[in-house]
Amino acid sequence: MRFRLNNQDYIRLQTIAFFIPMIEKAFDENTEEDIGLTITYFNSPITIYKREICAFKKLQQIFNNLTNLLLKNDIYDMQVKLDKQKTPALELGKQIKAYLSLESTEEINELLQFINKKFYTISDAAQFVTRFSDIVDCYKFSQLSQDVDFLKIVAEPILFFASLSPRNFPLEFQYGIIETVSLLKKHGTDHSKWSKDALNDIIRAFLDVYHKAHEMGDGKCNNDEAAIKKEIERRKNISEKKIEKNKERRKELDEKIQEIKKGRKKTISEACQEYFYSHTSELKNLGITSWRTLANRCSQKDPNKSRKENNPAQKIQPLSVNKCQSILAPMD
Repeated sequence: MRFRLNNQDYIRLQTIAFFIPMIEKAFDENTEEDIGLTITYFNSPITIYKREICAFKKLQQIFNNLTNLLLKNDIYDMQVKLDKQKTPALELGKQIKAYLSLESTEEINELLQFINKKFYTISDAAQFVTRFSDIVDCYKFSQLSQDVDFLKIVAEPILFFASLSPRNFPLEFQYGIIETVSLLKKHGTDHSKWSKDALNDIIRAFLDVYHKAHEMGDGKCNNDEAAIKKEIERRKNISEKKIEKNKERRKELDEKIQEIKKGRKKTISEACQEYFYSHTSELKNLGITSWRTLANRCSQKDPNKSRKENNPAQKIQPLSVNKCQSILAPMD
């Protein structure tokens, strides 16, 4: 059975990658119950489910098998990729397609069969390789932080940020994670065996992660209830000032919206598309630059609703049962 991961899936996997080394032993491998374990940092809880742990482990296995096939056929340079994202998904996809277009061989068939069994397209496979490599490094960083004393100092602010993070980690933070893992794999976790140069390199890479984690964590600490209410009030005041300033323009726009509603024989979406493309210039003068904005106004949808009602650090939802089942399905 094949699977496809979307951006939210990757963000969720990247987030829980830091927690899995800490909690995977807490789940009984023999139980079939999909229990969840909640961890709280600074009143910020994150719940990780057994199905997600199992799916993560299966994805690791798929990642290792696929990258081994790519390395075996000189398609993918692991070291270049892991250091600074030198091979983006689009370029890797082109390299795989070019290789598979060659005269058929046993190696090509082996790679093609693997991709066809687990992914819908070659592009999906390339996207998976490039994005899951970062996730693997987050997981390894968390593992190593339990063995290297000075990494324990940064573990808590990282876990706090990860429990809140609603988006991809900043590139400089991710590069710090990747570089630290790369150096520790090279020099080992026993600091008594490091040379002076190795020690300096590892500390430099680690400090990049440490400072960025604290910087991100400090920003998130302000997301308490009072701060959120204050931010919502600030946005509300800005909106009210803009409404007052643009009163006449809004009145003219409201008249056009009534015209659309009164004469429409189609859905609001279709009517707004038709009206926008036949009145583009005058609508742009009123601040409407797309038919979707016009449709939102016709439907009286508040474009700021999610920003006003949700905590700015809204977490990405756990992987669904169906998504985990598709990942865990045996290969044909």
